[in-house]
Order: sequence, then structure tokens, then C-alpha cells
Amino acid sequence: MRRHAVEHAAAGGVLDERFISREFLPYVDAGRLRAATRSVESGGRENSAPWRDLLRVWRQAAHSWDWDCPLANSGTLSLFSACAGLPRGPAAELGWAGDWASWRLGRGELLGAHTGSVEAVAGVVLPDGRALAITGGTDKTVRVWDLMTGLPVGEPLTGHTDSVEAVATVVLPDGSPLAVTGGHDKTVRVWDLATGLPVGEPLTGHTGQVLAVAGVVLPDGRALAVTGNFDGTVRVWDLATGLPVGEPLTGRTRWAEAVAAVVLPDGRALAVTGGDDGMVRVWDLATGLPVGEPLTAHTGEVWAVAAVVLPDGCALAVTGGDDGMVRVWDLTTALPVGDVLLLDAPATGLATAIPIDGPPVAVIATHQGLAVARLPTR
Repeated sequence: MRRHAVEHAAAGGVLDERFISREFLPYVDAGRLRAATRSVESGGRENSAPWRDLLRVWRQAAHSWDWDCPLANSGTLSLFSACAGLPRGPAAELGWAGDWASWRLGRGELLGAHTGSVEAVAGVVLPDGRALAITGGTDKTVRVWDLMTGLPVGEPLTGHTDSVEAVATVVLPDGSPLAVTGGHDKTVRVWDLATGLPVGEPLTGHTGQVLAVAGVVLPDGRALAVTGNFDGTVRVWDLATGLPVGEPLTGRTRWAEAVAAVVLPDGRALAVTGGDDGMVRVWDLATGLPVGEPLTAHTGEVWAVAAVVLPDGCALAVTGGDDGMVRVWDLTTALPVGDVLLLDAPATGLATAIPIDGPPVAVIATHQGLAVARLPTR
């Protein structure tokens, strides 16, 4: 019952308040319930379900679920319910009861925790359709999470000797998924996400902290990593050999803290970099040479860059930083696209997404939260 009841209920279309209840939730298998409720959500039924608020709170509490101690789970659920302003309900008598709590819950789902702060995150969709998140933190570990079940995949990946500051993912032409990580130990490491094992030796050569990583697969099948560093250089690595590709890309006075890579429809591979001098530079990865002049519209450090090719073939770079501005650039013309997006705080991270049934968007991280904005087109 504890393991399979929610799966059978979801398959029968009766996963409702009889299962998503305060009495039963402390006993369920957290991973199976996450997967079962996501299948319900994909059918569009959750929005009208009376148990949606309790399920949302459960998702935020269940990262600490203990299969062997339902009473502790009940107390955790009661505390999180109090934070969310939900009534205690009859489950309070099963364990600790949260009568009052003062902090505000966000709307995101907590997957788990590092033992230090989380400094970097990347996502990847495997050939079998599974979606993973890869995180790095000050505890010197890299962790992998299954986004369907919310559970960790394998043990933490260890090897870095200092904080992990940058994470990227690459799926090779044969379907092998890799993670590329960099950090304060001045090394870049490559991991096989299928096995959880390191690929080759650490990539060394930077003389400062590795602040940014991007991955790209070229039309000829070669997989490259592009890394930005506190020493002011950007380096390109062949992930098959572990060797540097060409000389370091230079042009900064102090550090390069944002990197993105993209393959244009004509087959050219570009890197887009940002750093402390407020300039955005574009590089041809085949030649190692800059493409045109630096893009000079930001008035502060550039902390985040992303690059994307839209369905119509237009290649864009999105940049943000200390000046609180998010700008979009056409990579083929080096001209700005659309209006500048003004934020109330510096942009610290950027990602792009192309939904199946919606317009392309940029996801922007700031110290105050997340913003999602529709990408302008030329």
C-alpha cells in the first residue's frame, strides 16, 4: 500500500483527496508519489483538485522524508503546512504539531540539499526521456537529481578539492550524457552521468578559479567544453581527448565569469563570454579569433550569458549583469534585438527555453528571485 497505492490510483484516474491526505501522506513512497502526481498534472486535472495546496506543501517537505519514521514525516508536513497557512487537520495527533511558523514558503519544489550552498546548476534530457538536474556547491560535491521523482541519482560525485562554481552538460552523438564542472580548485572535471564516474583526468591549465563552463557538440561530432576563469582567459577543451583546443582566448583585464556556446545553422560554433569589463565578446571556436568588435552596452560587470538558435534560424545571445539590464543580441549581425529589460536587481544567471507550444523565453535569476521574459525576435 505504501509503495504502490498512489500509482494504481493515478492509473485509475482516482488519485484525489483519499490518497493526498494528511493521514496517508506521511507513509507514502515520496519518489512514486512525485511521479504519479506529475502524470496527473500532465492531464491538466490538478488545477481544480481540492488537495492541490496540500500536495504543493508536501513537495516542499518531502525532500527530508524518512521511510522508516512516518511520525517524523507527519511532524514535518504539519510544520510546513503551518508555514503555508494551511489548517493542521487530523494528522496532528500522529506526531509533532506545527501550530505556528513565521517563514514564507516559495512555490518551488525542494529536491534535496548539499551540505553547503549551491553555486551552480544545469539540466539535461537523456535519450530515454529522463530529465536530470546537476548541481555543484561549496561542499565540493556534484549531485545529480531525477526531476521526475525528485530523488538523487547515485552517490554525490566527488573529486573537486574546493567549491564547485560552474556546471554544464553535453549529450554526445552516441547518446552518452556528460557533466562538465569547474571550481575554486582551478580544475575542470568531466563526469559520465550514466555511471557517475569521472571521464579521464581533470583538465588543468587555468591559473585561477574556474567561474563558468559551457558545453557544445560540433557538427562533426566533436564535443567541446568552454571555460571562463578568474585569470581572465577563456579556454576550449576537446572532451574526447581532454586536451586544450588552440591557445586561450584572451581579451579581458581581470576575469571571465560568464560563458555560453552555440552552433549556428551554417555550422559555425561560437562562444559568447562576459566579465568584469562590462563587454560581451563573441569567439569563433574553429579559429579561436574574436567575431567582430565587443558588444559594449552594459554599464557594469556581465555576470550571465546564454545563447540560443530559434526555430526560424535566428541565433541570439542574451546577456545580463550588475547594471540590472538584460539585453538580447543577434549573433549574425552583432546588433541589439528588441528593447532592454530593466530589473530591480542585478541578473546573476540566465537560461533560455523553447517550449513546444509557446514562444521562446529567457529565465533570469536575480538575488530577489526568478523572472521569465519572452525573447524578442528580429
